[in-house]
Amino acid sequence: MVFIKVDMKKLQTFIFNLQDWQIDAEVQRDKVKKKVDVEDPANILSIVNSGTWLDKLTKHLNSLRGSLETRRLNVEAVNKASGISLTSDECGYYLPDGVEDNTANVTAYNMRSIENGKELASKLQEACLNGKTKDGKYTVDQLMAEIAKHQDVPTFGLGVMNYYSTPEKFLMNVEHNYQDLGKLKGKDDAGDPLMTMYGHLFAAASQLGDGKYGQRLANDYANYLQTNKTSQGNDIATFNELLSVPGTVYGTDFLYTAGTRLESLDPSKVQPKVPPHYFQRQTSREPLAGVLNAMGRNPEAALKYLADEGTMSGQYWIPSENAKKRWANLSKRKDLDYSDDYVNSFTAALAAASSYRNTSYKSTDSNYLPNADARATWLTAKTVRHFVYDVKVDDFTETMKQNIGTVLSNSPEELTAESLNVDFESSGVGPNIGGSIERGDLTRLLYRVIDNEKASTLIGASLGEYQHKKINDAMSSGKWSSPTNLAEMYGDAAGTQGYLTEVANARLNYDQGKDSASYAKKRENINTGLSVFSTVAVAGATALSGGAALPLATSVGLSIASPEAANYFAGEEQKRGLPGVAENKPSAQDLIRLQAYTDAAKNGFLRNDSVELAKSKGVLFNKDGSVIKRKPSEYTSEDATKLNTWLQKAQMEEKVIGSDGKPVKDANGNDMIKKYADETADDIDAEITQGRSRRQDMARTLLSTDKGLKQDQELK
Repeated sequence: MVFIKVDMKKLQTFIFNLQDWQIDAEVQRDKVKKKVDVEDPANILSIVNSGTWLDKLTKHLNSLRGSLETRRLNVEAVNKASGISLTSDECGYYLPDGVEDNTANVTAYNMRSIENGKELASKLQEACLNGKTKDGKYTVDQLMAEIAKHQDVPTFGLGVMNYYSTPEKFLMNVEHNYQDLGKLKGKDDAGDPLMTMYGHLFAAASQLGDGKYGQRLANDYANYLQTNKTSQGNDIATFNELLSVPGTVYGTDFLYTAGTRLESLDPSKVQPKVPPHYFQRQTSREPLAGVLNAMGRNPEAALKYLADEGTMSGQYWIPSENAKKRWANLSKRKDLDYSDDYVNSFTAALAAASSYRNTSYKSTDSNYLPNADARATWLTAKTVRHFVYDVKVDDFTETMKQNIGTVLSNSPEELTAESLNVDFESSGVGPNIGGSIERGDLTRLLYRVIDNEKASTLIGASLGEYQHKKINDAMSSGKWSSPTNLAEMYGDAAGTQGYLTEVANARLNYDQGKDSASYAKKRENINTGLSVFSTVAVAGATALSGGAALPLATSVGLSIASPEAANYFAGEEQKRGLPGVAENKPSAQDLIRLQAYTDAAKNGFLRNDSVELAKSKGVLFNKDGSVIKRKPSEYTSEDATKLNTWLQKAQMEEKVIGSDGKPVKDANGNDMIKKYADETADDIDAEITQGRSRRQDMARTLLSTDKGLKQDQELK
């Protein structure tokens, strides 16, 4: 949707001016007509009569005035419904993306949309009780289907919210309608589609204008939730359900305001302590659970709330005392006994905010926030410390793992630096978390989440893209003037894979004592992540999306706002082509080797005799000497076998055997030697082997020396 701002004072003035111009033109035209009506030697009537260009001009002025008047009326309708003063700079009207800005569309998506929202909300209220409206014309399913068509239109959502008029009425009726549908259809979960629809309507309304209505809406709900003691726990639970509906995007100002208002509400004092089972699960009465959950789908709101105040010192962000207090409050809040909603939502917001790391938005970009990278970096460091030192490994939910995995996936530079045992400060450009965390903290946090599929997949994709970018930069800049550079690059990629593998194996050792089904699933999850790393490292992130655009902002590495992005890397379709996961595919390690030697072949780094040998073995080269080009998903385990067979020959010297089956002698009587001994092949294999070995050793060191990790391991 597009919100078109309007200065109502200027618009009204221009409408008046158009009217004056039209009247003046008509008066002057009539004067001319009267003077030339009797005698018209110059044929002036042909200019001023009806249907002539001057007549058309006056009609155009009138049409334009009417068109602008329609927009004025629609702006008034939107502002009246939202309670925004017509003198405000928030005045305007809505149009969907790609819809022509004409009077019919302006009216349809504004005045009429508000009216439709009110009307359909009223009919739905009737139908939820008896299955039909009082006149019997519409069933509840028909009404829900119609409302669903418009549920993401801000003005339609505004109409629905206006029908219920107050937070109390809206929340109460959502609760009652949910229960009524369950009774009506004889199924406890029959109200779930209704809750989804109401969540979308609420979210759409919260996006109205540029913030003021969202602020007002948030304040209204905060006031009600803070002061209503009779059904406070029930209403907070309903509020949280609405804000937690998947796929909804609540307005930034609504979420920020709601967060700042509700953070002071102590969940232990909310009454009743245990909300009734209105919904299919026991929803949290923690006042911030829903707000933070919704921030997980709005990175701008998440960063604005979690790191909203501070100053810059060089490239680092220094938080204000208020920002520190907010972090202290949020990190200490605990879930109630029956729900993980808070911690899952808190980590979702942290994941979304971390997507601003390694980004460089311009001030003119729609998602620009001042000092966003530095603020997200500070928040990432706080996240790492908290979930390493304050949360036990067995307290991580699967949702937490997904969310924290997202945070780690947005720190590819630091993860790579830790595996290399180099300073974070030298690991890349822009702000980093060096000086804020201890060496080993990232590895320990990685250990806690890597057995979750989405976490391992996102981390694998991010580190893979980071390596891929480094390889591509080297290729494009001409740094591959020798095979040594190529070998080092792929040795680095293999090293990262070795680091991930070692951390993953340590986690699997910890998980091994659990039931076999769970252990098998965790092993599969880890293998998927490692395979995604290899695939992305050699071919880029789009290799797993069929070349389609990804929901990621790319600057340095990947910037990922949601764990749902993992679906783009490890969907069932993509899994069929992953090395080490799909049947008849090379291992993840072999894929890196295959690509390294392929790039060596493409760049002419292999000796002629080794090339001839490769051609004869059907590896790397076609018979005509051209390099075999394959996507990662097209390699088979047979390709890896052929490569190994070729390497055994290409990395050795052998005697020349004559037709008599005996070694051929040279002029000095010594056995003649057929020399392959390809140094490039030697170098690539050596760098890959050493890179993997060194980084595995580093992972073992980091894990073995961490006292906190040892304590975690003793929990089983």
